Amino acid sequence: MKVLQKEIPLYLLQLDALHRRLPPSHRAKRIVENDLRNYYAGYKGEQSMEYYLSFLNEEAVIIPGLRLKGKSDFYFQIDRIVITKKYILIFEVKNFSGTVIYDKTHDQFIRDNGEVKEVFTNPILQLGRQASQFKSFLSSNNLPNLPILSYVVFANSNLFITTIPENIKLPPNIIKSENVPFILKNIESKYRTNILSSKELKKMDKLLRKANEPYRAENFLLYYSIDYNDIIKGIICPECLTLPIERAEKKWFCPSCKKTDRSIYRYSLNDYYLIFGIEARNSSIRSFFDIDSPYTIFRILKRYKYIGTSKKNRVYLLEYDHNYCIFEYPSLKKEVGGQT
Repeated sequence: MKVLQKEIPLYLLQLDALHRRLPPSHRAKRIVENDLRNYYAGYKGEQSMEYYLSFLNEEAVIIPGLRLKGKSDFYFQIDRIVITKKYILIFEVKNFSGTVIYDKTHDQFIRDNGEVKEVFTNPILQLGRQASQFKSFLSSNNLPNLPILSYVVFANSNLFITTIPENIKLPPNIIKSENVPFILKNIESKYRTNILSSKELKKMDKLLRKANEPYRAENFLLYYSIDYNDIIKGIICPECLTLPIERAEKKWFCPSCKKTDRSIYRYSLNDYYLIFGIEARNSSIRSFFDIDSPYTIFRILKRYKYIGTSKKNRVYLLEYDHNYCIFEYPSLKKEVGGQT
């Protein structure tokens, strides 16, 4: 049995929400598009690992984008972590195109996309830090110490990898994604003794999910120099993405696709959470939804925890609801020049 946690990264959802709430002519639109394209390419590379990890022939927990708080309150993030009863695998996934050059002489990696050459963070050193930090996390939480193996995985099968000097071997933990099944087979043949029981594996899974703190950008509008008034307000239709839609007879109605639903507002509440953060007042949601009635918004927000005693001064603490998720970018990637 394999347990797989699948979620779109929160930061990617933030960029997607901001992108659809900006007018086409806004000065920051292209910058957001570029960031969205780059993060989406990385996400697709990580997602491609799911197929190759399906060759794993034992019970395991597979968690993407695990972000944990380490010592001195510094965070570390692992692209893909696989925890079995016998060992732990850490994968750093790169979805590069063009050419990657391993320069052994200067101990660095260079990316060449045909237009620009750039040095990027040494992924082998990065893996070493991640393994050390995760081992420390296990120890501080009184969890069993399993062997940790780490790999840099290049997800693009068309990527060309070369070396300086020429004809030297790459480090053994640098592989392409199509080699993952062979790596798994070799590891399974080497590690045969269970260290964890099924119960302990589930306990570790539960603890890691609880400790996971996905990255979310704060001061999003300030970062992109966007004014609040620049954001398109109103309730969005989750089917055709018309914005804004209309409200009639206690329901929201989309004039474009004719969809009608009492709960459509939850998609826009997610947009508010993604763009502006966890805290919201009745007045701020009224402004964002473009609704005049405080009572309507009160009924929407009453399910959330809040700070303050009087209704006027309450600050509600929103939560992202994955049941009402809009992820628009995949359908727009051709329009904005995206690549997968």
